[in-house]
Amino acid sequence: MGDAEYQRQENERFYEDVKRQYLADMKARFGFTDLQATQAESLANWAFDSGFGSGVSYAHHYDSLSLLRPGRRA
Repeated sequence: MGDAEYQRQENERFYEDVKRQYLADMKARFGFTDLQATQAESLANWAFDSGFGSGVSYAHHYDSLSLLRPGRRA
């Protein structure tokens, strides 16, 4: 497996882990229902698949998600 393919797989695994934590936090903090969590996950997947998974866009998205990480208070 090439370095690019390995990095892509690592990025995807990392994204899935962050997304799982983020959605669990949204359910706890805002009382999201399962349907709302599924809708939020669909939007997050769309964003990732449309280009947030690489380059500058991903860095921007990662910074935005860091503001909403579990345990972080504004």
